[in-house]
Amino acid sequence: VRILAATNRNLADEVAQGHFRADLYHRVSVFPIEVPPLRDRGEDILTLAGFFLDGARTRLGLGPVRMTPSAGAALRRYDWPGNVRELEHTMTRAALRAAEGRRREPVMVDRRHLDLPDLPDLPATPADGPAPAPTAPAPLRAAVDAFQRDLIARHLQAAGGNWSQAARTLELDRGNLHRLARRLGLTSTSG
Repeated sequence: VRILAATNRNLADEVAQGHFRADLYHRVSVFPIEVPPLRDRGEDILTLAGFFLDGARTRLGLGPVRMTPSAGAALRRYDWPGNVRELEHTMTRAALRAAEGRRREPVMVDRRHLDLPDLPDLPATPADGPAPAPTAPAPLRAAVDAFQRDLIARHLQAAGGNWSQAARTLELDRGNLHRLARRLGLTSTSG
């Protein structure tokens, strides 16, 4: 039998204060794993928010659901006292509010759909956030090319210009990455 237990308290301190049995602490504290609160894991917030939006979309039978840069900035700035569960519920509510009865149409979750308390005023498009969505719809091929170009450039930058390493992180063959980059107008000096 294996038991996985979680707490938001420091059990060693609780044992020292006599609020938790020492023998039980030593039985359950075989391999402790510290998981920092969501507010300390800013890089995970948008990834989790996207995951929860997709889950809400599937469960609720909604069309495609996307998030605006201002919504992403608001999520990153909020303190998340309820941790991941609060984020999940916030994203589900936001998807429902954004859809407003339009079940199969694409919807955009904006900051106003999040209903987060005590948020300072944020610029509509933060300087550190992603580029705003184009106002006029772009052809699918152009949008995909722009996304791929940006993704490859970011991976190349993270890899310090090393094409082999960028190919590994993108899970592509190095030759295929070079061909794709050439087609997209990226050269070995532009990454």
